[in-house]
Amino acid sequence: VRGCYEAAAARFPATTDFQALAELTLSVMEGGVMQARTHRDLGPFDRGVAQLRAYIASITEKQESPGAIAGTGAFVCRPGQSMSRKMV
Repeated sequence: VRGCYEAAAARFPATTDFQALAELTLSVMEGGVMQARTHRDLGPFDRGVAQLRAYIASITEKQESPGAIAGTGAFVCRPGQSMSRKMV
């Protein structure tokens, strides 16, 4: 996850701690899975990921860059691949 954020480093403030951001991402996703299983409802996962995406969009530069999904402030990175415009 850290590698994906680092691959998009130009979109983030210079002071971004990519290790901490990767840990936050995993915590949100793992916590969302745990809550979804407990409540038998995907809502907690979806809301957590939506808030994470909103946070990332708020700290990234507003200009589009290679790998960006146009108009969303989001990007996709898969292990061993460069940034992509494809949705997961």
